[in-house]
Amino acid sequence: MRATSGSGGSSGSGGTASTTRAVHESADTMAYESSDGVPRICVVGGGFGGLYTAIKLEQLMWPRGVKPRVVLVDQNDRFSFKPLLYDVLTESATSDEVAPLYSSMLAPYSVSFVQGTVCGIEGGQVVLQDGEKISYDWLVMALGAKTNSFGVPGVEEYALQFSVYEDAVRLQEELKRVAEEKKGKFPEICIVGGGYAGVELAAALSDRLAGACQIRLVTSGGDIMEPAPYGQRQAARNVLDSDGVSVMCNTIVERIQIAGGDEDGSGGKRIIQAKRLDDGTKDVLEADIVLWTAGQVPAVKEYSNSIPFPTDDYGSIKTDRTLKVVGTETVFALGDVAVRGMDGMHLPATAQVAFQQADYVAWNIWSSINKKPLLNFQYQHLGEMMSLGSTKGAVSLPIPVPPPISAAIKQGPLGDVLKAVGVSVNTTFGGASDGITIEGPFGALVRRAAYLYRQPTDEQKVQVIRSWAKKAGIPGPKTN
Repeated sequence: MRATSGSGGSSGSGGTASTTRAVHESADTMAYESSDGVPRICVVGGGFGGLYTAIKLEQLMWPRGVKPRVVLVDQNDRFSFKPLLYDVLTESATSDEVAPLYSSMLAPYSVSFVQGTVCGIEGGQVVLQDGEKISYDWLVMALGAKTNSFGVPGVEEYALQFSVYEDAVRLQEELKRVAEEKKGKFPEICIVGGGYAGVELAAALSDRLAGACQIRLVTSGGDIMEPAPYGQRQAARNVLDSDGVSVMCNTIVERIQIAGGDEDGSGGKRIIQAKRLDDGTKDVLEADIVLWTAGQVPAVKEYSNSIPFPTDDYGSIKTDRTLKVVGTETVFALGDVAVRGMDGMHLPATAQVAFQQADYVAWNIWSSINKKPLLNFQYQHLGEMMSLGSTKGAVSLPIPVPPPISAAIKQGPLGDVLKAVGVSVNTTFGGASDGITIEGPFGALVRRAAYLYRQPTDEQKVQVIRSWAKKAGIPGPKTN
């Protein structure tokens, strides 16, 4: 376990940097002192939900002497800005943009960071794998999600995941290895899963390898990205077609094996046993690399015997509308571990949901500590964004356009102008508006600008802007 503390402090909002960073360590317990009555909040999981909650708790105005001591726990030392992982592959984003160190991001704040793997919750303490324990008064569960193999043999051994920064680095290493082994021959890559992740990954790999590859996308659905808006799905399909990506719909993978290679599973050909759902036809596919993006499940499922909170059949922690865990008074849950467990709501497991939930969780903890009413979470869908290579993207905005206006736009000169810049108005579902899609280079620009805005701290936004300026050849400020 590694514990670090931010250097930032607070004045009028209560507490000081020195008291907030005060840590008492014993043989087996790390206790953030509460003898002075200052609340201790432990945030488990440093993804979008957990990290943003910790920072927002720091930014709220607290009565003097009440500002809590916040500790963030994650097994990795870097935050993974997951929507930008594809930009790592296309080399259009740097590691500092996509995976900044927690210690760097939290430096301006008095939030403490502990690197460790959580293995259980018991008696008001978070238990880490190395035996350390972190005491808390308030707990935030934001463990995120893990890859769902659906019990398919060989997935865990022979397929690569693509969920965190370390996965992107490993994929880059695998691409180099395959390139050396193939000696000029095109690498064969099989991506299992036709949702956003699989499609973005296919486009990124085709871009990175400049088309010098054979990419096959396998999906159990009748089309790629079935829940996506029509305009965004069509933009993605056009890119895959132009990149020569082969798409196998209505197909599931039953087993992944290896032929040749090392004992640890590296090297060798991957043999994929597939079956068509429409007629039951069996097929055997070969690939140098298999990437599994077929789905995820809440990470809390693997802690079913050591985390004492109610879950549903999907594995989500059950919460009420305030995101408070059912049956508790001081535990909240958000992000991928709570998207389906909220009373009466099933939400997508996306960064957008986690962003919004973080605001509510931070505020509701503030309200609970200060004896104020809690707010019910209200999700506002703002659209979907995806990468389609280093210079292309597709952004779907849920802006309703009445069919008569949509038809007039398409048939008039305005439609030609919008189309030229990559903007389309879509009318599907029986003539109803399916919103507006921004694609191509303009879509990529809108996407990157939106994610710049969503960077967790102002300091990180400045870091990203500096990186962009450096790539563009713009000199940075001179220092003496």
